[in-house]
Amino acid sequence: SASTQCERLAEILFETFNVPAVFFTTQQQAVALDHSRRTAVVVDVGHEVTRVVPIYEGCVVQHAIVRSEVAGKTVAWELVRMLGGENAASDDGEAVEELKRCDVYVATDCEAEKEKSSGGVQYSSGNDADNVSNADYRFLCTEVLFQPSLAGVETLAIHQAVMQAVELCDESIRGELCSAILLSGGGSMLNGLKERLEKELTPMAASVRVYAVPEREYATWIGGSMLVARNFNQWVTAEEFEADGAKIVHSKCL
Repeated sequence: SASTQCERLAEILFETFNVPAVFFTTQQQAVALDHSRRTAVVVDVGHEVTRVVPIYEGCVVQHAIVRSEVAGKTVAWELVRMLGGENAASDDGEAVEELKRCDVYVATDCEAEKEKSSGGVQYSSGNDADNVSNADYRFLCTEVLFQPSLAGVETLAIHQAVMQAVELCDESIRGELCSAILLSGGGSMLNGLKERLEKELTPMAASVRVYAVPEREYATWIGGSMLVARNFNQWVTAEEFEADGAKIVHSKCL
């Protein structure tokens, strides 16, 4: 488990490398720290998966963590499929990522966006009855984040994952959580994702606010660097480790 791994890592750092102090945190807690938030919902859209992690007063609400199988890779697969078909060469990851950064976006209203589309050259989307224009692929490939079934994936859409995570938390803190939904991870860099997520979540609470800072791809690292600058007294020191053993990381860090 992660807790056991942290204990073992603490032992190695103190006993082998003789470090003066250590501190352990999760990626999502570091993201919250980057936003100067002690209570928030971190929506970490990675390459493989999306994790929704509620944090209350600086602590992860462990029982309310929700995972979705749609993420950056799902969008990339859909993009390749729409432009090249099922047998298209998809190993040029850099080209696909560049196309995602420069050309792809999330539509606030997918159906309305289709109606506005100028059409153009038609590409097979892999379905006999469905063709995708060179204008449509730009937003249809991202629609899988909100409609996973389009990619044949059985999982929660990202807005459903957020809703479930909040509902798993105590009712008294749900409003505060909804007012601080933080996007992070490379998969969150899609234009329009913030606006679409806010639209999908607004029926859940009037106070929904989604934050998408420009540097959110590196929010974990930025929050981690801020943690390093914190008061040294908050860390587990070598003396404390010597007195209480590795389990002290649970009371001071995790």
